[in-house]
Amino acid sequence: MGIETQIQTQLEATSTLTDEVGSRIYRYQRPRESPGSGLPAVTFQRIESEIVNHATGATVTGWYRFQVDCWAADMDDARTVADAVSTALSGWSNTGGTPSISMCHQQSDIDLTEPPDHGDDVMLYRISQDYRLSHGA
Repeated sequence: MGIETQIQTQLEATSTLTDEVGSRIYRYQRPRESPGSGLPAVTFQRIESEIVNHATGATVTGWYRFQVDCWAADMDDARTVADAVSTALSGWSNTGGTPSISMCHQQSDIDLTEPPDHGDDVMLYRISQDYRLSHGA
């Protein structure tokens, strides 16, 4: 099971999150629907990979950095979703997975707004979080 699948499985297994977003947890981007529909939601993507090297070359261990975006129709709902994501991922590990995840820690979050899209006046609110994961073989 790849790292992205492990993250999705962990998010989907967290009832405080699925109570808020249902099945609206997506890799990369939300489906393009009319503004405000399909909210709240979560998107995630890998934004950096760091391979640990030693004198004889690369190892099978390293770091991934993932961005998780929590989308909602208002900032309070986005914060509720972001808190649920943090509960799911901060301190999480999956040493039985492939690759093995020995730790996951939140590094940052930022409140953002997205301008209206689709020719109407619906503003989207987003909290973007960065997580760092240590992985092995």
